Amino acid sequence: MKVILFNIVSLLCLISCPVSGQVAQERNELLVNDLLSADGKVIAYYIVKQNKSREYTIRDSHRNKDYLLENIENTQLNNRCFLGEDKRKKHLYFIDFKRTMVDTVKNVRKFTFVSESELLVFETTENEVFIRNPYTRKQINMFRNIIDYEFSEDNEILLLKGKTKDIILDFKSASKSEIVLNDRGNCRFKKVVGSRSEAFYVLGNTADSLFLYKKEEDRLREVFKHSLVLDEGNRIDTLFNHTALLNENNLVFAALAGGISNSSSDRAEIWRGGDNGISPRLTEKVNKAKQLVLVDIKNLKLYNFFTAGKLINYSVNYKQQTIYEYEANEHDDYSKQFPDVTLYQRSRKYNWEKKKIGRLNGSPNSILTFNASPFLFYFLDKDWYFYEGTVKKDITGSAQAAFYNAEYVSLRNDAFIKRPVLYNKQKLLLEAVNDVYLYDLKINKGSIFAAGSINDRNYDIVPDNINAVNKPWMFSSDWEINGKTVLLKWNNSNYSREGLSVVGENNKLKDIVKVDGKISQVKISDNIITYVVESYNQPPALYKVDRSGKRKGLLYQSNSWDTDISVKIEVVQWVNSKGEKRKALVRSVVDLIPGKKYPAIVSVYEKKIPEYHTYISPDNVISSGINYRNYINDGYIVIEPDIHYDESGPGVSAVKSVEEALELVEGLYPVDKENIGMIGHSFGGYETNFIISQTNRFKTAVSSAGVSDLNSFFLTVNWNTMVPDMWRMETQQWRMGTDLFSGYDKYRKNSPVNYAENVNTPLLLIAGKSDYKINWNQSVMYFMALKKAGKQVNMLLYPGEDHELLNAENKKDASDKIKSWFEYYLKNGNKPDWL
Repeated sequence: MKVILFNIVSLLCLISCPVSGQVAQERNELLVNDLLSADGKVIAYYIVKQNKSREYTIRDSHRNKDYLLENIENTQLNNRCFLGEDKRKKHLYFIDFKRTMVDTVKNVRKFTFVSESELLVFETTENEVFIRNPYTRKQINMFRNIIDYEFSEDNEILLLKGKTKDIILDFKSASKSEIVLNDRGNCRFKKVVGSRSEAFYVLGNTADSLFLYKKEEDRLREVFKHSLVLDEGNRIDTLFNHTALLNENNLVFAALAGGISNSSSDRAEIWRGGDNGISPRLTEKVNKAKQLVLVDIKNLKLYNFFTAGKLINYSVNYKQQTIYEYEANEHDDYSKQFPDVTLYQRSRKYNWEKKKIGRLNGSPNSILTFNASPFLFYFLDKDWYFYEGTVKKDITGSAQAAFYNAEYVSLRNDAFIKRPVLYNKQKLLLEAVNDVYLYDLKINKGSIFAAGSINDRNYDIVPDNINAVNKPWMFSSDWEINGKTVLLKWNNSNYSREGLSVVGENNKLKDIVKVDGKISQVKISDNIITYVVESYNQPPALYKVDRSGKRKGLLYQSNSWDTDISVKIEVVQWVNSKGEKRKALVRSVVDLIPGKKYPAIVSVYEKKIPEYHTYISPDNVISSGINYRNYINDGYIVIEPDIHYDESGPGVSAVKSVEEALELVEGLYPVDKENIGMIGHSFGGYETNFIISQTNRFKTAVSSAGVSDLNSFFLTVNWNTMVPDMWRMETQQWRMGTDLFSGYDKYRKNSPVNYAENVNTPLLLIAGKSDYKINWNQSVMYFMALKKAGKQVNMLLYPGEDHELLNAENKKDASDKIKSWFEYYLKNGNKPDWL
């Protein structure tokens, strides 16, 4: 049965403030490629402008007709129709492409469209539920006094939850049966689980009991009843959101802790040193955690896997009827973002008794199963493995490819590139650094599927080519290639050229798109592909092409007003003294004046080369960096080096990378060596803080939301998440590879605050006073250290702002102040009034 599924997707579009005037504010467009029908004949996209309604376009290329709507979300599209919802007006729009008409249904609170049955179900604000055929406009049924409704997983059974009675509708039975539950007593029916191939069950509860009914043609039969309070003191979760059939006779659902006392008293929070976590936060998580309960319907038995006081996570392999579990914080010593886990399994074969598998990597997506496969897959150290029964097998050990990030794997970190995808049920696709690797699970043999390493390409599977299926209690979404062909997106090593390639059933790769630009937002149909292309000198545009690479066409050009883009971008490459390849982006106007020296700004943050073709509008206000187009047009050269890391630490490594880049760039471009500035945000703010403490080559610098003292940051707690920041130092972005106490000297050598006396570069610090991702006191500490040392330092603190400035006026204020700061120091401009 083909069912159109939809999700409420919230796209946070931060359309930046204008540089000047209301005209600029309204002209800047964000282009979103939303939907593509299976036959490729209908394309849906929208644009968002500052302070304007979302402009949504549905283009029927077969009938050469466009439909224009505003503020549409919850969109669905198939070959015959389009549905979209305006939540502000509570309007539902239905477009029948054959009739070329737009029907509007008002006062809609919720809707579901089942394409195979050609039925639209919607609930109104007046507590009415309608069932109608939207193509013929024929009303099938209408029900009043309905609080909510819910479908079974396959959309064949509909449960209407009424104020005085509940109704169950079977859309597929020959009699279109309707079960009216008038005499429900105190029981409230809440959930339908199962499918026609297995069985349908309806779950309900009273104040103290769970009831489970099996649907049998035109009646419900009670098959199981149990107290909501279980023998371990935990209680069945009566929302039933985590309920699913393991098989026809076994049901899994959630139970909640009976309530653990909070780590607090009338006067103080209690933090216990023996807890694996911050005590108040740990107690909160344990109390909210959902632990798994299994009901054996046939034998009328309930298995309660609850462990009091423990933070247990569960996952289910429905095909194998196996339950996996682990204690999430058992090995949490704060050194890793996702601590290792000791994994156990339960199965019917062993009467659901717990059997130990072993200690594995606890990162999301590093342990997974597929519903179409009986195996457990996991990543450990540098390779992927799977268990076939109790036998461990290596998937990638013999592959001539790297499946890990080299800068992280030495830190015992979760360094895998991306999670595997199932292909044709028996094959696994795994993305390596440049290549895509194919492993045949049937014959236990692997081979390179798409070889990027040999032709200067990095291949990635297009996300829209992946069908992600979610069920309760899975490790993660079930990822499987949608169709028999695989669509890959690729870029060269400089990111100056990108493309799309198709791999067919014969595993032969064919290029269908090549552009000197950046490709994103790819959508796939049976024969048509739509995608967005942008470049540093071309705003984003929506294109379509068929799978043969022919019939390419432009569908929409955003920001068509932006035609005067005088930008030149080059990748500078070199091999350093250790034989390592290094790169930097250099941005300037197209025609540099011979003999003229230009002030320069070095922008730092990790790797910059992937941003080669990222388009930026001159209207975008950026407070966490600079709008390079505006700076270039004002006579600057912008230099963006890639930062590479070694055992010396993040700060020392950043200095080496920037110094190497500047030595080369200064010899190739007319950079005014006496007027070079630096800017960085977050980790780039830390790098800026450290670099100016080690060299005097920068005339001035701007650092926002950066760390200044690694020692204190190691011991800081993020007050939003209640998680210590130690893992970020040891095994994540700072790459220290050790804790503070074992590597005290390394922490000291990479802490900017320890070199405050060496800083001779005027520094502007920026932070939000609600930033706990990088605690804003890190900026205050550096300010106080530099001030005490008699250095030139100023600081901007924005109340109510977090790690990124979000308030439009604050963003504009910070952007203007950054610009005036650089103008003053690098171009001998007037001293800003705010100084």
